[in-house]
Amino acid sequence: MTSALSNWDIVSDAELARAAATGDRHAFAMIYDRYADRLHDFCIGMVRDRDAAADCVQDVFCVAATQLSKLREADRLRPWLYAIARNEALRCIKNRRREQVSDELPDAASGDAGPETLAARNELANLIAEAAGGLGDRDRMVLELAYRHGLDGPELANALEVSPGTANKMVSRLRTTIETSLGALLVARRAQHTADKCAELGTILAGWDGRFSVLMRKRITRHIESCSVCDEERRRLVNPVALLGAAPVIIPAPAWLRDQTLGRIQLTSADSDLGTDGGRSDHPGSDDGGYPPTVASAAVAADQDGDYVEAAQQGRVRRVVPWIALFAAAFLASLGLMYIFLYQHKTAITPTELSRIAPAPMKPASPPAANQIAPAPPANLPAPPVYPPAPLQPPAANVPPPIAPPPAPIP
Repeated sequence: MTSALSNWDIVSDAELARAAATGDRHAFAMIYDRYADRLHDFCIGMVRDRDAAADCVQDVFCVAATQLSKLREADRLRPWLYAIARNEALRCIKNRRREQVSDELPDAASGDAGPETLAARNELANLIAEAAGGLGDRDRMVLELAYRHGLDGPELANALEVSPGTANKMVSRLRTTIETSLGALLVARRAQHTADKCAELGTILAGWDGRFSVLMRKRITRHIESCSVCDEERRRLVNPVALLGAAPVIIPAPAWLRDQTLGRIQLTSADSDLGTDGGRSDHPGSDDGGYPPTVASAAVAADQDGDYVEAAQQGRVRRVVPWIALFAAAFLASLGLMYIFLYQHKTAITPTELSRIAPAPMKPASPPAANQIAPAPPANLPAPPVYPPAPLQPPAANVPPPIAPPPAPIP
């Protein structure tokens, strides 16, 4: 399919989204090139693991390929992609149920800064990334979206799937939380390398492996709030506004991920895969020469609001689903008929009910008179004797009753 957009450098997100929704493979590839690095950096900040972040990015674009045609407002492409990435990262965290601080450096630095500036940025990025280990998943998400990726206002609200007022409150609360987390981390790091540290803080840090977790952040913070010496040290060391305002170092997506992702997905309006090499890449570790399949092969689809429903990655799965539904309906119908048949034959009838409902025996129908054949009289039988009629008795005479004599007179 030939792209309808010729000058890719000046096209807006809305134009790219509309073109990709019609099956334009080049438009979708441009969307990948525009956002893959930032989404990868965001996922690393959330899942704190490079391989898991690459899987999340691949899932994001597989979801986008199946659901892009359902995006009603094309100019919301950026927050929509970040919302999908947020859900993918949270799903990954939920599956692992652990936090691991990432100490990996970017493959290539962004911008044209010099070596000293890049070193300072890397130090700030590592410090903020380490301090983010003391944040909860929700606060870390706001940190990545608002401060590292520049989302604000309606875009931030759409990516977080909350109202703009709630998003502003979350950002305001994050400033306090990140200041507390940075302060606790810096005070703990300094206490590890100084001899004249607070004795109570030394007890808290005894046996600490250096991994800054939510529990350790809360323990150190409670001590700082009750210790004037450590609180003064925290105020001197931390400047969250300057730290958060520093230019972020974006950790780009690995180069092999592009061919792997575009080769595995299929636009809902396209007739062929996006990849030009059949989805194969030079990334080691898979039998077919490409990156091993991820959860995107069973694609978790997201609608325009970021809510998830299951969807098929390949068109053949979508073609099989109606047949499965038809078979299931026929199976359920047969079960229903079998149940009705067995129920009717297993219903017990008591003798009383039998006497009530049993029909009277049918009399055999007599054949028509015309068709009846009279039996032949038996042969050689004597005739029955003939007796004379009995004599008639005369009727009895009507005799009047006797008359009683009159009574004798009384003297």
